[in-house]
Amino acid sequence: MVRVYVGYEWLSEGLEKLSDPLWFGPKAGTALNGFVQEALHKTAAFCPPGPAECYADVSNWYAAFLQNVVLPHVTGWSYIVTLGELAV
Repeated sequence: MVRVYVGYEWLSEGLEKLSDPLWFGPKAGTALNGFVQEALHKTAAFCPPGPAECYADVSNWYAAFLQNVVLPHVTGWSYIVTLGELAV
């Protein structure tokens, strides 16, 4: 039963992205670019200096992957995410 529910959720999200031009279409990559930029601002590099401790939400390896692999090809990754959700 859980498999059916998870499959339904992925399919519905994939269909939603397929009809959204920010994910799949003339402006593809815009939504993913916003996600990646927000994630990069949650790394240790953006922790403010000072006496308060800062806990980064995004690890360095993931930030490097986003910055060096996803961002240069954000449109292609947007298509991959959308089609991947439909394929599951």
